[in-house]
Amino acid sequence: MELNIYTDGASRGNPGPGGIGVLIKDGSNNIKEELADYIGEATNNEAEYQAIIAGLKKARELNSESISLFSDSQLVIKQLTGEYRVRSEKLKPYYLEIKELLQDLPDCDFQHIPREENHKADELANLGIDQFQQSRVDSIGDVEQLVAELDEETAEFETSADIESVIDSICDKLNQDEGDSEECLKSGIIYGLLLADKINK
Repeated sequence: MELNIYTDGASRGNPGPGGIGVLIKDGSNNIKEELADYIGEATNNEAEYQAIIAGLKKARELNSESISLFSDSQLVIKQLTGEYRVRSEKLKPYYLEIKELLQDLPDCDFQHIPREENHKADELANLGIDQFQQSRVDSIGDVEQLVAELDEETAEFETSADIESVIDSICDKLNQDEGDSEECLKSGIIYGLLLADKINK
C-alpha cells in the first residue's frame, strides 16, 4: 500500500504543552488515519520528531510498502535525510528511533513542504493540546462541584472542640503557604485524606 503521511508538532511556549498531528492518505488521496495527541511538555523540534515517529508507527500497522512523509520542519527533514547533523542530545533518541523504524519501512521518502500545505496536520497537533487542556478544565470543574457539595454538608456537620482545633491548625497552615488557589485546594484535600486515614486506624 502506498501512503502519504503529513505530520506536524506544536508547542505552546517552546518548551510548553505539546501536541502532534498526523494525517495519512493512500495513493488515491483517501484519508486512512488521523491522529491528534497530547505529548506533555516539549519543544517544537521534539514535537515534530514525535509526530513523525507516530506517523511511521501507523504506517507499519497498515503494512505500507511505500511511504512519502511530509513535514514543514526543514530542520528535522534535513536531519533525517542526512543534510544536517543531529547535535541536540534531546533529539538524538528520536532520530535513532526513526532510523530503527525505517528498518521495517525501507521505502520511505522524507519531504519538506511549506506550512500552508500542511494545515491539516497543524490543526490536529493543536487539537491534541486543546483536548488535554479542556480535560484539565473539566477535572477542576468536577473538583469544585465536589467541594461545593461538601461545603453544604459541612455547614450541618457538628465537630468536637478537639477536631475544631485540628481544622483551625490546618487552615492556618494553608493560609501561610504561598501558591495559587488550585494548589491550596489540593493541599486541603490531601490534609483531609491524611486525617481520615489516621482516624480510621
